[in-house]
Amino acid sequence: MAPWFEEDTYEAQAYIETLRAAPKTHVSKELLVGAASFEAALEYEKHVAAHGKPESHAEAKSILSGVAQHFLNRVIEDKELVDIDRSQVEWDVREKLDKLVDKEGY
Repeated sequence: MAPWFEEDTYEAQAYIETLRAAPKTHVSKELLVGAASFEAALEYEKHVAAHGKPESHAEAKSILSGVAQHFLNRVIEDKELVDIDRSQVEWDVREKLDKLVDKEGY
């Protein structure tokens, strides 16, 4: 399971709900933030398993941010979410992940 998020967390449920959403269905900003955070944590865990821990706090944040950005781009395009403020969602995800790395370590 993703570091920081277990299967019963909001982020895990948001991830599942976002992936299951039909195209052009309203997906809330909060749901996207949770889903992108979960995806970033999953991929970060895979990265650490394959390459070891990042050398710095900043590198860990950069990896998480990049994965979250990719996920958001893919979901917003695939689901045709035209009513989403993409920049606000990206900011909220980055802030959430930065706080997690600051609190929990990397």
